[in-house]
Amino acid sequence: MGHMMMHRILLVLAAVALVRPALAQRPLDRALSAPAITAGLADVDARRDQTARWLAEIGGFAGVSLQPSAGAHGEFTGLLMMRAYHRDRGESERTRILIPDSAHGTNPASTTMAGFTAVELPSDARGNVDLDAVRAACDHTVAGIMMTNPNTLGLFEEHIEEVVRLVHDCGGLVYGDGANMNALAGIARPGDLGFDVMHFNLHKTFATPHGGGGPGAGPVGVSARLTDFLPSPVIEAARGETGDVRYLLGTPKKSIGQVSTFFGNFGMFVRAFSVNADGNLIVLTKLEAVRGVGDVPRAVLFNPATGTAVPIQVGAGEQLAAPVFRPATPQPR
Repeated sequence: MGHMMMHRILLVLAAVALVRPALAQRPLDRALSAPAITAGLADVDARRDQTARWLAEIGGFAGVSLQPSAGAHGEFTGLLMMRAYHRDRGESERTRILIPDSAHGTNPASTTMAGFTAVELPSDARGNVDLDAVRAACDHTVAGIMMTNPNTLGLFEEHIEEVVRLVHDCGGLVYGDGANMNALAGIARPGDLGFDVMHFNLHKTFATPHGGGGPGAGPVGVSARLTDFLPSPVIEAARGETGDVRYLLGTPKKSIGQVSTFFGNFGMFVRAFSVNADGNLIVLTKLEAVRGVGDVPRAVLFNPATGTAVPIQVGAGEQLAAPVFRPATPQPR
């Protein structure tokens, strides 16, 4: 059986598994009828749309693409949008990307693949990116800076707002590497700090498997200035004549095009969508060393509807409550 056929079968099975609860009450001989599968696919679109909305809310972004298949793929996608943004403004001379030496190691590689030149910035004595080096590097050739925050030294950049201001003032964009988003989820939103684009590592921050061969998922969130450049197609919710919400495929005005299969690594979205009975996302943020106990998972219950986050701790040997699916409540844009 070909890989494409197997992929289609898995998608249909996933759609049927996610179909609205009423479908489960139908006789078995009708459960896989064409209308049922159509309803299942519509429900998948609803959940994908809701997942993207939640990620946008958590990150403080205006839009999200679920297409990128991993973190580095998300970096590449974000850099392509940055390149398209500058070219659209007639600023093709912006070919340099500033990268602190404390940034994630994939940043220089993604920069080169996107056609930019990587410029390394040193750290200061406290482990932050050196502000004097940022000031000296900022000019009309800077396309942006790639920041990992907290950085790979495990430190939150103390002068992140000043770094963002310096780069924006010279016409550049700020990219956020979401590899360490675990430390910020439910506490701070990169978009509020001035980041223009950031990838989420669903296989890290939202408790999907990391390591062991994958797969991963690297959705990208963007600020309002980059929404027109998002990969296509995107899901658009629209209200029909009878008041029902329908999901359509749209193309952003200046889209960079398709960067992966439309459904992406679908299993990662299912896990990221998983919520508890109160509609809260369980975000495992880190392992804390607790004296006499050992490593204790620290997590945050984040409610996208209210924007509230409640820290919780799980004792050694305990398990987080198994998440359950809740019906998505689609809202038209």
